[in-house]
Amino acid sequence: MGYRLSNEEIEFLESDDIITPFKIKHDIDYIFNGYNIDIYYNYIDYHFERNGVYCVARAYLDEINSVSIRGIFSGSDRRETAKSREMLEVVCNYLKRRYRKIEVFKDGEYKTIWTNAYP
Repeated sequence: MGYRLSNEEIEFLESDDIITPFKIKHDIDYIFNGYNIDIYYNYIDYHFERNGVYCVARAYLDEINSVSIRGIFSGSDRRETAKSREMLEVVCNYLKRRYRKIEVFKDGEYKTIWTNAYP
């Protein structure tokens, strides 16, 4: 019942990461309605930096097979967006080895940019 991998897929999965997060943060957010919890977020943020370009990706623990790239920025203050195809590619490669689906959060919605069938 396994998934048959190609040589290219095996090489990718066994390769070293080109980039690794400089910080990984596990956090929880609550949104209250009076004394009731309306929304509960339990998530892990991955913080990446390379050549002055900053990126954060978030995985919600109730959807652990999916991760979203929250943006690519010109600094860690996340005020100014940056266009860096290289940063997107190396962060995606890191995440592809750990998640089945990668999304980007853009214009207020999630858009899937990569999916994978094998575990």
